[in-house]
Amino acid sequence: MNSPLLKKALPHVIAIVVFLVVSVAYNKTALEGKVLRQADVQGYTGMAKQSNDYKEKYGHWPLWTESMFGGMPAYNIAIEGTSPVSINWMNHIFFLGNTPLKPICFFFSACVCFYILTQVFGLSLLVSLLGSLAYAFATFNPILVSVGHDTELIAIGFMPAVIAGVLLILRRKYLGGTALMTIFFSLEVSIQHLQIVYYTGLIIGIIALVYLVTNWKNQGIKHFIIANSLIAFSLLVGLLNFAYTLMPTKELVSETMRGGKSQLTQADAKNKTVGGLDKEYAFRWSYGISETLTLFVPGMQGGGYSGKEISGSSKFADKLSEVGVPEDNALAIANANAYWGDQPNTAGPVYLGAVICFLFILGMVYVRSWHKWWILSVCLAGIVLAWGRHFSAFNYFLFDNLPLYSKFRAPSMALVMPQLGFALLAVLGLQEFIDSSEKKDILLRKFKNVLYITGGLVLISLLIFLMSDFKSDADSRVKENFVSNIMQQQAQGKQPTPEMQQQANQVVSSWMSALHEDRKGIFQADLIRSIIFVLLAAALCWFYFRGKIKSPVLLAGLLLLSSYDLLAEGKKYLSEDSYSDPENIEATFAPSDADLKINADPEKNFRVMDMS
Repeated sequence: MNSPLLKKALPHVIAIVVFLVVSVAYNKTALEGKVLRQADVQGYTGMAKQSNDYKEKYGHWPLWTESMFGGMPAYNIAIEGTSPVSINWMNHIFFLGNTPLKPICFFFSACVCFYILTQVFGLSLLVSLLGSLAYAFATFNPILVSVGHDTELIAIGFMPAVIAGVLLILRRKYLGGTALMTIFFSLEVSIQHLQIVYYTGLIIGIIALVYLVTNWKNQGIKHFIIANSLIAFSLLVGLLNFAYTLMPTKELVSETMRGGKSQLTQADAKNKTVGGLDKEYAFRWSYGISETLTLFVPGMQGGGYSGKEISGSSKFADKLSEVGVPEDNALAIANANAYWGDQPNTAGPVYLGAVICFLFILGMVYVRSWHKWWILSVCLAGIVLAWGRHFSAFNYFLFDNLPLYSKFRAPSMALVMPQLGFALLAVLGLQEFIDSSEKKDILLRKFKNVLYITGGLVLISLLIFLMSDFKSDADSRVKENFVSNIMQQQAQGKQPTPEMQQQANQVVSSWMSALHEDRKGIFQADLIRSIIFVLLAAALCWFYFRGKIKSPVLLAGLLLLSSYDLLAEGKKYLSEDSYSDPENIEATFAPSDADLKINADPEKNFRVMDMS
């Protein structure tokens, strides 16, 4: 038990066990014979069926499929190839031996990769656990699982380990850093979610630029050349390792709407791009500027259609129940219409945790190294990119000029950058807060600054709450649909009268007022919730500062607070209700009578439109 190696390895073993236990407990339904109901995964399964059948019959994947868009290359469904550097053994580790433990393995791998990043900074076990769990269970991740964006989440999980390799290289640990970066960047590229790979590249670019600006005097030109060469080498190896998938994709993209050649979109001149997506389409899912507050208050824009922000009392659901809508259906409709932000719709908010936001501010004040500046730059860049069309002067310029950027859509995805940055600066600040040897009066002044900034954030949140009308641009369409449904029921097949329309408008107007009250209630409840978490976190830090509690108590308390904050919020979007019996999922793909008749026809050189 006194072995130095064992003592050194024990914290890492404990961390792995904690990550596994939390990931399993959070997704325990996956071990009960249930299967996730994921719309995108089910869609992919349908798209890939012809290719899978071909593979089963002939032993290799086809390069063409007739089951999508009247026929198209099947490169992105599945393609065979060999990599010069095999990393399959790494996938076995992070996906827990390829056992059917989805989505447990997704959260587990994200925890482990962020933990690797914390160890590059030499953070203590409890601090590392706090940051790793915060990164892996920020609400964006369970939301991705609920809608079936598996590859996106896996790529997000690998991102911290790639950054860890970059930082090791910059510390002159050339061999270990290059190996770490090459392995994990190859893993990230292998998942083929190129937009997350692109954001990873942006983060690396920001790190390199900030490092150059802040360290060029004392590091020497030779080190900069070596470090940047090794980083470029790792990026190149990662890309070339999967050139057999990337190059066919590049060829395909040039003939699609992402290459600016679609015949199906009629873009006006101001939205037209050269060799890229139409701007209106690409920037449709742009995060609202005020909506950025969801990083601190999750329900400030009402949540999302896949969540359960409204699970108990609902004035809107009560109105629907009065006209005979079953209670469960009424609550589902209320949740589906709770969102009132600037996006067309959303599955849920990007919430990084109230405790993490407080610790992030702590890091802004306490961290003195150059790392603070690249982390803040990454966070700011991700937020500004996520604003998309709401900050068009900047984002349209990047879209037109930044290489490959016009191939991607949904700018809100860029919030994965602050998701990484907030968690990292939070734990760096917490470690600095504990280890600082500065004089008491200096530390007190810094802590007061933390409280002032946090108070300012709370005040801004409160002002937005007081000034909001909780209405959405989509409300008119929602109201119109409800009015139309009521009129159809009243008319019973006859022509609706003006009196019916007036009555329906009055009824639905009262429903919309109730919906606005529900949205107000969600914002208010989550604002109070976030304030309580901040007060508890601040109290723990104050008690530690005054010597009332020891550092293990502080860290354990913050770890529990932060983890409960995020795990509980994420459960609104990924819960037991997200699962179904396997036979119910399989029934989705059962051929209909029409399918059987079509397949029995010896002549299949035609397309069929289902009008049933």
